[in-house]
Amino acid sequence: MSDEMVLRLVLHGGVIPGAVSLLLLGVLWWLHGRKAALPRDEGERAGDGPRWLLPVLLAGGFIAADYVVKVRLEWWPGDNTMRAAHAAALLGLFGFLEGLVRIPRWAAALGRGVVFAAVAWMLSEGYAPQTISTPDLWGIVAACGLIGSLIAQGAERGAEASPGWTGALVWLFVAALAMPMFFLAGFAGGTTAMTGVIAVLTSTLIVSAFVTDLRLSRGGVTVLVGLLLVGLLGVGVQTGTDRVPALLLMAGVPLVLTLDAGGAKRTMLVRLVAAAAILGAAGGLLAFDGAGSDDAEEVDPYADYYSG
Repeated sequence: MSDEMVLRLVLHGGVIPGAVSLLLLGVLWWLHGRKAALPRDEGERAGDGPRWLLPVLLAGGFIAADYVVKVRLEWWPGDNTMRAAHAAALLGLFGFLEGLVRIPRWAAALGRGVVFAAVAWMLSEGYAPQTISTPDLWGIVAACGLIGSLIAQGAERGAEASPGWTGALVWLFVAALAMPMFFLAGFAGGTTAMTGVIAVLTSTLIVSAFVTDLRLSRGGVTVLVGLLLVGLLGVGVQTGTDRVPALLLMAGVPLVLTLDAGGAKRTMLVRLVAAAAILGAAGGLLAFDGAGSDDAEEVDPYADYYSG
């Protein structure tokens, strides 16, 4: 990747989404805090606050960074690799609805399953029946919907029960480690798109240190698990099934949010260590898989994304 592209990615895909997120999260949650402090009638709730905002910002950060490299958006591209932004938009829309209204747990789980299955279909359908068989395609779609929903459900419970800054820090750590993982696995597009997610999570961490009501639950977890799914599909479908063991390990990372060691700081430390161990093991598998390659040719892994 050229120095100019790196600069654009950092500025337009990182700094700008991060600054916008910091401003919007700070201002809207501050306004909510002022409203909540006003005298109210007995039994009147202060409201949930702008819970709908964070999912939109996370999806928007991903889309912004993805666009910086691909430099084009199409209504419905024939190339599956160009649909990552579409998948992020769908995740952001469902996350927005989760944050806007209180959805029963069973309905949220069902909705996540449908959305994750749709994301899997978006990113995989073009590979059938040439690369993968049609039954395998629908098997991938069903597995992503069911397993993704179960993982998100567990992560959601952990995020709701923990102070917002601890969840933001753990996910920031996970997203930062996911970048080199996707690159090592051969999915350069997933690497660059995570820049925007990291920027938004950094702003979330800053604001959540002052706003105790800010959580990754009610939409944020759904988007993050979905974006991780986008990256895993990009590796598994586009680069081969030989990396499935590493992908399965990475898929389980959100479950570290279910760990509880009693106390915010101890719980956060346990979650960080668990996430590092899982991702470290996945990275070891990917490195071992790549060690057998004798291809010494210098290839720019990003060329396919910004050549058109």
